[in-house]
Amino acid sequence: MKRNLIIIAIILVLAGGLYYISDRAKQTQAPAADVNQIVPQQPVQSSQPVPSPASSTQPDYTAPQAGGGENIGSNIQVTEVDFDGKQFTPAKVGIKAGDYIFFKNKSSVNFWPLAGSANTLAAYPNFNAQKPIAPGGEYKFQFTKAGSWSYGDNLTANAVGDVDVSQ
Repeated sequence: MKRNLIIIAIILVLAGGLYYISDRAKQTQAPAADVNQIVPQQPVQSSQPVPSPASSTQPDYTAPQAGGGENIGSNIQVTEVDFDGKQFTPAKVGIKAGDYIFFKNKSSVNFWPLAGSANTLAAYPNFNAQKPIAPGGEYKFQFTKAGSWSYGDNLTANAVGDVDVSQ
């Protein structure tokens, strides 16, 4: 009788542990939406406003004109980085924490911006478009952590860039 109770207790402990592990795995596989990551569903024209991701306290912003940042209020800048099918231009960007980088696909092929590259281990958390961006499409990301971060194109091995985020 005692032996059966011990076996049942062990089975219950193992089942509870497996449930806990599988629940934690589900949480890491499907993270909640992050207001720092915005993935447009369709290409947005640069003259159209892009909606704010989370709340009315964050200002609405408009895609920057070619050649750099555009002040969108509250000292937040939006900087454009273009992808031409082979590389990012500019390849190195300096911004402040809270600023956005607006990645524009100006090529005839898909691209997939994401944190990290073959050049470095420094990868910005949650910076991943999660899918290919079609020609003419855009991906916008807000950098809130100071540091030097690298990124690349998941579909083009040598297309890499760096973002220096200051406080």
